[in-house]
Amino acid sequence: MKLLSYVLLLLLFSVSCKVKAPLASSTQSSLAEDDVKLMVDKKASWLLSHPEIHAASIGVYKGGKVSMFHYGELDPGKGNKPTDSTIYEIASISKTFTGTLVAQAVLEGKMSLEDDVRKHLKEAYSNLTFEGKPIQIKHLLTHTSGLPRALPNDDHIWQNPGDSLAFKLHALAKDYSKEQFLRDLGQIKLSTLPGSDYAYSNLNPNLIAHILENIYGTSFDELLDQIIFKKAGLQSTRMQLTSKEKARLANGYNEKGVLMPHMESPLWGADGGLKSTLPDLMKYMAFQLDRSNAMAQKSQETVAGSSHGYFWTVRESKSTKTVSGHGGAFGTQTWFSFYPQQNNGIVVITNESGPNTASIISGMVPWNSLYIDLFMKLKQEGREKTIAFYNYLKTSKTKEYHFETAETELNELGYHLLEEKRVEDAIAIFDLNTQEFPASANAFDSLGEAYLAKGDKNLSLKSYKQALALDPNSDNAKKMIQKLEDPSKK
Repeated sequence: MKLLSYVLLLLLFSVSCKVKAPLASSTQSSLAEDDVKLMVDKKASWLLSHPEIHAASIGVYKGGKVSMFHYGELDPGKGNKPTDSTIYEIASISKTFTGTLVAQAVLEGKMSLEDDVRKHLKEAYSNLTFEGKPIQIKHLLTHTSGLPRALPNDDHIWQNPGDSLAFKLHALAKDYSKEQFLRDLGQIKLSTLPGSDYAYSNLNPNLIAHILENIYGTSFDELLDQIIFKKAGLQSTRMQLTSKEKARLANGYNEKGVLMPHMESPLWGADGGLKSTLPDLMKYMAFQLDRSNAMAQKSQETVAGSSHGYFWTVRESKSTKTVSGHGGAFGTQTWFSFYPQQNNGIVVITNESGPNTASIISGMVPWNSLYIDLFMKLKQEGREKTIAFYNYLKTSKTKEYHFETAETELNELGYHLLEEKRVEDAIAIFDLNTQEFPASANAFDSLGEAYLAKGDKNLSLKSYKQALALDPNSDNAKKMIQKLEDPSKK
């Protein structure tokens, strides 16, 4: 099963091997060791080798120290490098701020994850149930509420996206009010049992923002400022920018180099309205890694047996815990990932947003990357030598690579290859992952998906059955086994 959930078009692009020379500037770096810079420069070269990506800001947090680097040019041909003062739209990373506020409300006893959401709404909203089961707070946090993807409803736009998708979505949302949101919320008819199916929804965090306002009696913006921004020392993170700040806001582009509109919404912005800088995001990283910070620690707990924290994606193994978030706006994408047990993490921002961008930037980790190095070896020398290379690294380079996160990196690499339609390569990587981690249900689940992409239903079914044997509570494995054994059931 894929580790990340992205709201992206289902289009696939190939990766060019042409390498651009990155224009690098390192500013306010409190970690000056050569190995960190060499590592980040290597990753930036790989990142900018993709022709659609022309700029990146990368922050590394290691053991309480921060390094920040900027590469390329924000607007192609203009030579304007990103800097520490560059403001980016961080899109769905905003959801993690929303989730952290929920964690604080839970700690204060003002809210429970088991609460019927209507407990905190001023109107009755009798429609927010299905077969007698209400939507609960935990369903909003895990995208299992059964609510639509968004309000205003944009399903008709996504059915025929085309090149003008971003402009159509922007036009639909820019004048939509909170009053309209609450009115339309009362007209929704649920078609699934809350908690039963995963369906990504930007409606969920905005409803939570409204609930938090009702609980605290103050605006969502004020809650962010008082509970998170001031405590974390964030100085350039906010929903609405001043005219001077707008001049620092990076333009965003799609994968074809077309200038994209900035995201605008008169709603709460809890789903994706925040703008920030790399230095502020690194402070937010420190805030989340602070083990004395109870609300941050609470926000990283998995909810209701899922792989989701309070809008975080959380993966745990015996040796490591990975907490991550991804934000994709019309013309920018941000990857925010940290590893509490190692006390380190990474932030990668690029002002380009295409269907393959998420897979590219999610391969960036704050150490030598199995994902990147295996990807390059696979591209240059094929599957057999890549597997041999992995075994060599595992036996001879254990200090240079973090093999405690190998399962995560192999899984992400496999999905990247699937997105590039390199199905046989993906199967090889996923199969390697099952051999390395034979007790991982997720590894077999991913292998099952790859075999299905190949059209081999027998091996796909075998893999899903192994995943279910390892994790009898795996809803995805159950669903896929049912579909493969009885194709009439959807």
